[in-house]
Amino acid sequence: MLQLCYITTEEISSNSLRSADINSKVTLKGLTNKSYKFNTASWTQPNHNGFTVKLSEMSSKGGMDYCIVIKEGDTVIYKKYFTRAAILTVKANNNSRYEIIVDNQSTNTLSYRVRINSYTRKY
Repeated sequence: MLQLCYITTEEISSNSLRSADINSKVTLKGLTNKSYKFNTASWTQPNHNGFTVKLSEMSSKGGMDYCIVIKEGDTVIYKKYFTRAAILTVKANNNSRYEIIVDNQSTNTLSYRVRINSYTRKY
């Protein structure tokens, strides 16, 4: 069962959110960021070994300028700058903690819809 969650930059324990099912409309002020955290471990269900990150419905005066950073534990595994909507598919490792950071690089407000979903990949 996927849990609906809306995460801020607070640290969560490794026994908390075991999957991601995030669907939220967000507004970031200029030069700020938003963080989403989850882990892929499960004692009772198959471990989630993949997730998608989709940013859509984007708007900002003067155009979009933002960065997506993905961390596995304390290690940055992905960092890329964007000027339009983005869809990422990420292979996840079992029993790992992930953090997705959306960083507004502009001085203007950035509005977007974020969808982050973890799942069990079939081989």
